[in-house]
Amino acid sequence: MSLRNHVVWRDGLFLKPHHFQQQQRYIEYLIRTRVEGVDAYQTGLSKVEISPENLLHGKVVIDSARGVFPDGSVLDIPGETKPPAALDVSGRNIVDQRVYLALPLRLNGVPEIEDSDQPQSNVRMSAVLQEVRDNASADTEPFDINVAQYRLRLMLEEEDRSSYTCLPVARIREKRSDGSLVLDDRFLPTASALEAMPQLKKTLEDFVGLLQQRARQIAERLGTPGQRGVSDVSDFLMLQTINRLWPEFRHLATVQGEHPRDLYMVLARAAGELATFTHEKRMPEMWPPYHHEEPAICFDPVITSLRQSLTAIFEANAVALPLNKQKYGVYTTPLHDRSLLKTAIFVIAVKASVQLEKLSLEFPAQTKVSSIEKIRELIHVQLPGVVLQRLPAPPRQLPYHAGFTYFQLDENSPGWKYIENASGFAFHVTGNFPDLEMQFWAIRNERAMT
Repeated sequence: MSLRNHVVWRDGLFLKPHHFQQQQRYIEYLIRTRVEGVDAYQTGLSKVEISPENLLHGKVVIDSARGVFPDGSVLDIPGETKPPAALDVSGRNIVDQRVYLALPLRLNGVPEIEDSDQPQSNVRMSAVLQEVRDNASADTEPFDINVAQYRLRLMLEEEDRSSYTCLPVARIREKRSDGSLVLDDRFLPTASALEAMPQLKKTLEDFVGLLQQRARQIAERLGTPGQRGVSDVSDFLMLQTINRLWPEFRHLATVQGEHPRDLYMVLARAAGELATFTHEKRMPEMWPPYHHEEPAICFDPVITSLRQSLTAIFEANAVALPLNKQKYGVYTTPLHDRSLLKTAIFVIAVKASVQLEKLSLEFPAQTKVSSIEKIRELIHVQLPGVVLQRLPAPPRQLPYHAGFTYFQLDENSPGWKYIENASGFAFHVTGNFPDLEMQFWAIRNERAMT
């Protein structure tokens, strides 16, 4: 039969301690049930501090901790409950072991309180004297009453904890030869507030900085007069996305008491939105849902994905390459970024005071394209260079200017082999093209699409 039903109070009832204990159990059950209906993830640590000095001596000591145990018991060290005895592992070989803060469960037929304070006892609470005053009168003397304090223990993962309600507080990564303990700084405890997860707080602060940096980079690129019109609409959408995410991250990084679930939702939303721009398939990965008891299960993959997106180099898709005019109709372009040869296509935009049809037909036929080192040899022996293919429309990544005709350098043509190890491009224009204007561009990440 349940021990959580409320007491039937009647006139003339012969009161026993059992009545008050039963009423207390009912009230605790009522509060816990109502609270769980509001938030299913209210258990866990909101704060935990472990003594670093004692770790050097092979001991785990809790300096302070706050939170709620899985059974609803409230934890407050050292405010309302004295810290548990130190966990001394000097005589054991400990590797990759979790440390739990444990409280004996409330069991039917087992006393919950005893007067003695035996550290190894499985009784849930100890009776201690506490001096209290009558807060309804200023004249009365203080009076000593018995109050109950939780008997907390620190236990290792390998120990039997079946009769305890527990919260993990740390993971011992290794025990060194000198007996000192090293905790796993990546361990994430079950928590109800981010203050119990300093690793996540630090990661969150890093993301705030990365988001701000990326937003500034993209904004500066979009606002550069020489690049106006070069970036496609994805740059604006990327900036809009980052500008929307940055205030959320900054809020979570500065306020106190935020729940880890709220952080997970923000991280997952950010990683999902940025996947549109940075993932090859334009789709986010299938990350695990929020996992309260084992936070690392859900946080690690989302953080990894988001970090990859934010640390990606957001460069302009179109890179303007200078054309330096030399003698005898030769133009040269030094190539400083050789990675463009593997990832980019190269386009030359041409305008002249001739009919577009004539320009489209004669310019490729009367222009040799090769490397700076090879161009003079090709001119002398009349060998072909890199083939120029006319594009039916201006590439969307380039600024549109009326009257220009666009040609792509064909990397599959035989003359391309001279470009692969060259210091730059060279163009030799022999035709009659009055008022000739030329622009040379590299368009990133388009090689596989052509």
